[in-house]
Amino acid sequence: MRAWWLVLGLSLVGCKQETPSSTDQVSPPIGEAQAPTEEPPPSPPAPIVPHVSPRELWEAYSDNEVAGDLKYRGKDLVVTGIVRDISKDVADNILVALDVGEILHAVMCHVPKNEITTVAKLSKGQLVALRGTGRGFVMQRPVLGGCHVIWAGPKAKDKIDPKVALATARSLNICAHKMVRVLMPELATARDGGPVSDDDLMKVLEAQPAYRSTVDKANADLSAAGLVPLPCDHPSLFAASRCESESVAKRPPPECKTPWTKAVMAAIQTQ
Repeated sequence: MRAWWLVLGLSLVGCKQETPSSTDQVSPPIGEAQAPTEEPPPSPPAPIVPHVSPRELWEAYSDNEVAGDLKYRGKDLVVTGIVRDISKDVADNILVALDVGEILHAVMCHVPKNEITTVAKLSKGQLVALRGTGRGFVMQRPVLGGCHVIWAGPKAKDKIDPKVALATARSLNICAHKMVRVLMPELATARDGGPVSDDDLMKVLEAQPAYRSTVDKANADLSAAGLVPLPCDHPSLFAASRCESESVAKRPPPECKTPWTKAVMAAIQTQ
Protein backbone atom coordinates (compact mmCIF):
# COMPACT_ATOMS: atom_id res chain seq x y z
CA MET A 1 0.00 0.00 0.00
CA ARG A 2 1.41 3.39 -0.91
CA ALA A 3 2.76 5.32 2.07
CA TRP A 4 0.74 8.45 1.29
CA TRP A 5 -2.45 6.40 1.45
CA LEU A 6 -1.75 5.89 5.15
CA VAL A 7 -1.11 9.62 5.56
CA LEU A 8 -4.42 10.28 3.86
CA GLY A 9 -6.21 7.86 6.14
CA LEU A 10 -4.75 9.40 9.28
CA SER A 11 -5.67 12.87 8.01
CA LEU A 12 -9.26 11.80 7.45
CA VAL A 13 -9.96 10.16 10.80
CA GLY A 14 -12.53 12.38 12.48
CA CYS A 15 -12.60 14.70 9.49
CA LYS A 16 -15.51 17.10 9.56
CA GLN A 17 -15.88 20.61 8.26
CA GLU A 18 -16.41 22.98 11.15
CA THR A 19 -18.79 25.93 10.92
CA PRO A 20 -17.48 29.23 12.34
CA SER A 21 -18.82 30.29 15.72
CA SER A 22 -20.77 33.50 16.11
CA THR A 23 -17.76 35.20 17.74
CA ASP A 24 -15.67 34.54 14.63
CA GLN A 25 -18.08 36.23 12.26
CA VAL A 26 -17.29 39.78 11.20
CA SER A 27 -20.23 42.22 11.09
CA PRO A 28 -20.51 44.55 8.09
CA PRO A 29 -19.85 48.27 8.62
CA ILE A 30 -22.82 50.30 9.88
CA GLY A 31 -25.02 51.49 7.04
CA GLU A 32 -24.08 48.69 4.66
CA ALA A 33 -26.55 46.01 3.75
CA GLN A 34 -25.70 42.62 5.13
CA ALA A 35 -25.31 39.99 2.41
CA PRO A 36 -26.90 36.63 3.03
CA THR A 37 -24.40 34.31 4.73
CA GLU A 38 -26.34 31.09 4.68
CA GLU A 39 -25.40 28.60 2.00
CA PRO A 40 -27.43 25.58 0.95
CA PRO A 41 -26.26 22.39 2.64
CA PRO A 42 -23.86 20.33 0.53
CA SER A 43 -25.24 17.35 -1.31
CA PRO A 44 -24.61 14.08 0.53
CA PRO A 45 -21.89 11.83 -0.94
CA ALA A 46 -23.11 9.31 -3.48
CA PRO A 47 -23.81 5.87 -2.02
CA ILE A 48 -20.70 3.69 -2.03
CA VAL A 49 -21.08 0.33 -3.75
CA PRO A 50 -18.74 -2.09 -1.95
CA HIS A 51 -16.11 -3.78 -4.12
CA VAL A 52 -15.12 -7.15 -2.66
CA SER A 53 -13.02 -10.06 -3.80
CA PRO A 54 -14.56 -13.54 -4.02
CA ARG A 55 -12.30 -14.77 -1.23
CA GLU A 56 -13.15 -11.81 0.99
CA LEU A 57 -16.84 -12.61 0.59
CA TRP A 58 -16.36 -16.32 1.19
CA GLU A 59 -14.11 -15.85 4.24
CA ALA A 60 -16.65 -13.50 5.84
CA TYR A 61 -19.38 -16.13 5.55
CA SER A 62 -17.26 -19.16 6.39
CA ASP A 63 -16.09 -17.45 9.58
CA ASN A 64 -19.56 -16.37 10.73
CA GLU A 65 -22.64 -16.69 8.54
CA VAL A 66 -24.69 -14.36 10.74
CA ALA A 67 -22.06 -11.63 10.55
CA GLY A 68 -21.70 -12.23 6.81
CA ASP A 69 -25.43 -11.72 6.32
CA LEU A 70 -25.41 -8.50 8.35
CA LYS A 71 -22.60 -7.14 6.18
CA TYR A 72 -23.59 -8.38 2.72
CA ARG A 73 -27.11 -9.80 2.50
CA GLY A 74 -29.43 -7.51 0.55
CA LYS A 75 -26.52 -5.22 -0.34
CA ASP A 76 -25.50 -4.14 -3.82
CA LEU A 77 -21.98 -5.51 -4.42
CA VAL A 78 -19.31 -5.59 -7.11
CA VAL A 79 -17.26 -8.79 -7.05
CA THR A 80 -14.18 -9.04 -9.26
CA GLY A 81 -12.45 -12.37 -9.69
CA ILE A 82 -11.63 -15.32 -11.91
CA VAL A 83 -14.35 -17.33 -13.61
CA ARG A 84 -14.19 -20.85 -12.24
CA ASP A 85 -17.23 -22.26 -13.98
CA ILE A 86 -20.16 -21.23 -16.19
CA SER A 87 -23.23 -23.43 -15.98
CA LYS A 88 -27.01 -23.74 -15.61
CA ASP A 89 -29.02 -25.21 -12.76
CA VAL A 90 -31.99 -27.58 -13.03
CA ALA A 91 -34.30 -24.59 -13.58
CA ASP A 92 -32.18 -23.41 -16.53
CA ASN A 93 -30.86 -20.43 -14.55
CA ILE A 94 -27.42 -19.12 -15.56
CA LEU A 95 -24.68 -19.46 -12.92
CA VAL A 96 -21.19 -17.98 -12.94
CA ALA A 97 -18.87 -19.31 -10.23
CA LEU A 98 -15.93 -17.17 -9.09
CA ASP A 99 -12.77 -18.74 -7.71
CA VAL A 100 -12.02 -18.23 -3.99
CA GLY A 101 -8.88 -20.37 -3.94
CA GLU A 102 -10.57 -23.35 -2.27
CA ILE A 103 -11.27 -26.59 -4.14
CA LEU A 104 -14.82 -27.13 -2.92
CA HIS A 105 -15.96 -23.54 -2.61
CA ALA A 106 -16.81 -20.58 -4.86
CA VAL A 107 -18.94 -17.45 -5.02
CA MET A 108 -22.08 -18.23 -7.03
CA CYS A 109 -23.59 -15.47 -9.18
CA HIS A 110 -27.10 -15.92 -10.58
CA VAL A 111 -27.22 -14.09 -13.92
CA PRO A 112 -30.51 -12.99 -15.57
CA LYS A 113 -31.33 -14.66 -18.87
CA ASN A 114 -31.15 -11.34 -20.69
CA GLU A 115 -27.39 -11.45 -20.03
CA ILE A 116 -26.99 -14.76 -21.86
CA THR A 117 -25.17 -13.23 -24.84
CA THR A 118 -22.61 -11.56 -22.57
CA VAL A 119 -22.08 -14.66 -20.45
CA ALA A 120 -21.67 -16.80 -23.58
CA LYS A 121 -18.52 -14.82 -24.38
CA LEU A 122 -16.85 -15.57 -21.03
CA SER A 123 -14.28 -18.30 -20.46
CA LYS A 124 -12.98 -20.21 -17.46
CA GLY A 125 -9.94 -18.49 -16.03
CA GLN A 126 -11.04 -15.06 -17.25
CA LEU A 127 -11.03 -12.00 -15.03
CA VAL A 128 -14.51 -10.58 -14.69
CA ALA A 129 -16.46 -8.13 -12.53
CA LEU A 130 -20.10 -8.80 -11.67
CA ARG A 131 -22.53 -6.53 -9.89
CA GLY A 132 -25.34 -8.15 -7.97
CA THR A 133 -27.20 -8.36 -4.66
CA GLY A 134 -26.07 -10.48 -1.74
CA ARG A 135 -28.42 -13.42 -1.21
CA GLY A 136 -26.76 -15.19 1.71
CA PHE A 137 -24.85 -18.44 2.15
CA VAL A 138 -26.18 -21.55 0.40
CA MET A 139 -24.43 -24.94 0.64
CA GLN A 140 -21.30 -23.26 2.00
CA ARG A 141 -21.16 -20.82 -0.91
CA PRO A 142 -21.91 -17.08 -0.91
CA VAL A 143 -24.65 -16.31 -3.44
CA LEU A 144 -25.34 -13.13 -5.41
CA GLY A 145 -28.56 -12.59 -7.32
CA GLY A 146 -29.38 -10.42 -10.34
CA CYS A 147 -25.75 -10.35 -11.42
CA HIS A 148 -24.65 -8.32 -14.44
CA VAL A 149 -21.23 -8.40 -16.09
CA ILE A 150 -19.81 -4.88 -15.81
CA TRP A 151 -16.27 -5.72 -16.92
CA ALA A 152 -14.80 -8.67 -18.80
CA GLY A 153 -11.03 -8.60 -18.47
CA PRO A 154 -8.36 -10.64 -20.26
CA LYS A 155 -8.91 -14.35 -20.71
CA ALA A 156 -6.48 -16.89 -19.32
CA LYS A 157 -4.53 -17.27 -22.57
CA ASP A 158 -4.71 -13.64 -23.72
CA LYS A 159 -1.47 -11.75 -24.24
CA ILE A 160 -1.38 -8.79 -21.87
CA ASP A 161 -1.06 -5.41 -23.57
CA PRO A 162 1.61 -3.45 -21.64
CA LYS A 163 -0.26 -0.21 -22.39
CA VAL A 164 -3.36 -1.56 -20.62
CA ALA A 165 -1.22 -2.47 -17.60
CA LEU A 166 0.38 0.99 -17.62
CA ALA A 167 -3.00 2.74 -17.85
CA THR A 168 -4.28 0.72 -14.89
CA ALA A 169 -1.18 1.33 -12.77
CA ARG A 170 -1.11 5.08 -13.33
CA SER A 171 -4.87 5.44 -12.91
CA LEU A 172 -4.48 4.01 -9.40
CA ASN A 173 -2.52 7.13 -8.47
CA ILE A 174 -5.00 9.51 -10.03
CA CYS A 175 -8.02 7.78 -8.46
CA ALA A 176 -6.67 7.43 -4.92
CA HIS A 177 -9.64 9.24 -3.37
CA LYS A 178 -12.07 6.72 -4.84
CA MET A 179 -9.91 3.75 -3.77
CA VAL A 180 -9.88 4.98 -0.18
CA ARG A 181 -13.64 5.56 -0.05
CA VAL A 182 -14.45 2.08 -1.31
CA LEU A 183 -11.62 -0.12 -0.01
CA MET A 184 -10.96 1.65 3.31
CA PRO A 185 -14.30 3.21 4.33
CA GLU A 186 -13.29 3.16 8.00
CA LEU A 187 -10.63 5.77 7.19
CA ALA A 188 -12.97 7.96 5.11
CA THR A 189 -15.46 8.59 7.90
CA ALA A 190 -16.48 11.96 9.28
CA ARG A 191 -16.61 12.74 12.98
CA ASP A 192 -20.38 12.29 12.96
CA GLY A 193 -20.00 8.79 11.51
CA GLY A 194 -21.08 9.72 7.98
CA PRO A 195 -18.96 9.33 4.83
CA VAL A 196 -16.49 11.97 3.71
CA SER A 197 -17.22 13.39 0.27
CA ASP A 198 -14.94 12.97 -2.74
CA ASP A 199 -14.27 16.73 -2.64
CA ASP A 200 -13.08 16.54 0.97
CA LEU A 201 -10.88 13.57 0.16
CA MET A 202 -9.33 15.42 -2.74
CA LYS A 203 -8.63 18.47 -0.55
CA VAL A 204 -6.71 16.30 1.90
CA LEU A 205 -4.80 14.59 -0.88
CA GLU A 206 -3.94 17.74 -2.78
CA ALA A 207 -2.47 19.26 0.38
CA GLN A 208 0.25 16.60 0.24
CA PRO A 209 3.16 17.52 -2.06
CA ALA A 210 4.08 13.84 -2.48
CA TYR A 211 0.62 13.07 -3.80
CA ARG A 212 0.58 15.99 -6.23
CA SER A 213 3.99 14.93 -7.55
CA THR A 214 2.78 11.35 -7.98
CA VAL A 215 -0.34 12.42 -9.88
CA ASP A 216 1.65 14.78 -12.11
CA LYS A 217 4.02 11.97 -13.03
CA ALA A 218 1.15 9.55 -13.61
CA ASN A 219 -0.50 11.98 -16.02
CA ALA A 220 2.81 12.63 -17.76
CA ASP A 221 3.44 8.90 -18.21
CA LEU A 222 -0.02 8.37 -19.66
CA SER A 223 0.31 11.33 -22.00
CA ALA A 224 3.71 10.13 -23.23
CA ALA A 225 2.20 6.72 -24.03
CA GLY A 226 -0.83 8.25 -25.76
CA LEU A 227 -3.16 7.00 -23.03
CA VAL A 228 -5.88 8.50 -20.85
CA PRO A 229 -6.71 7.56 -17.24
CA LEU A 230 -9.33 4.91 -16.61
CA PRO A 231 -12.60 6.05 -15.01
CA CYS A 232 -12.17 6.01 -11.24
CA ASP A 233 -15.08 3.57 -10.83
CA HIS A 234 -13.52 1.01 -13.18
CA PRO A 235 -13.59 -2.37 -11.39
CA SER A 236 -10.09 -3.30 -12.59
CA LEU A 237 -8.68 -0.50 -10.43
CA PHE A 238 -10.18 -1.93 -7.26
CA ALA A 239 -8.91 -5.41 -8.09
CA ALA A 240 -5.40 -4.11 -8.80
CA SER A 241 -5.40 -1.93 -5.69
CA ARG A 242 -6.43 -4.86 -3.51
CA CYS A 243 -3.69 -7.02 -4.99
CA GLU A 244 -1.12 -4.30 -4.31
CA SER A 245 -2.08 -4.19 -0.65
CA GLU A 246 0.31 -5.79 1.80
CA SER A 247 -2.65 -7.59 3.37
CA VAL A 248 -2.71 -10.15 0.54
CA ALA A 249 1.05 -10.60 0.22
CA LYS A 250 1.26 -13.81 2.27
CA ARG A 251 -1.66 -15.57 0.63
CA PRO A 252 -2.78 -13.72 -2.49
CA PRO A 253 -6.23 -14.61 -3.85
CA PRO A 254 -6.48 -16.27 -7.29
CA GLU A 255 -7.08 -13.03 -9.20
CA CYS A 256 -3.78 -11.64 -7.86
CA LYS A 257 -1.79 -14.42 -9.54
CA THR A 258 -2.91 -13.78 -13.11
CA PRO A 259 -0.58 -12.47 -15.87
CA TRP A 260 -2.73 -9.31 -16.03
CA THR A 261 -2.24 -8.56 -12.33
CA LYS A 262 1.49 -9.30 -12.52
CA ALA A 263 1.81 -6.92 -15.48
CA VAL A 264 0.01 -4.17 -13.54
CA MET A 265 2.17 -4.75 -10.47
CA ALA A 266 5.29 -4.54 -12.66
CA ALA A 267 4.06 -1.23 -14.12
CA ILE A 268 3.50 0.10 -10.59
CA GLN A 269 7.12 -0.70 -9.72
CA THR A 270 8.36 1.48 -12.61
CA GLN A 271 6.92 4.66 -11.08
